[in-house]
Amino acid sequence: MAVSPFDSQIYRELLCDEKTAALFSDEAELRCMIEVEAALAQVQGELGLIPAAIAKAIQQAAGKIEIDPAQLAAGTLRD
Repeated sequence: MAVSPFDSQIYRELLCDEKTAALFSDEAELRCMIEVEAALAQVQGELGLIPAAIAKAIQQAAGKIEIDPAQLAAGTLRD
């Protein structure tokens, strides 16, 4: 069993170019997670589940946050 698409005999050749490999990077995965959180806040704000001002603040913060994947490694290993 392949640990990642890059380890896969089936998919690794599809991922050998730089543009495609970037789609599967740690940074890309984290950015998608942040975008989901921002979208969730927007919907929750629209539905009145959280205050609209808080939803807006979450969306603004999500647009500015930068997470270094290397800094997550120790916590990920620990937890």
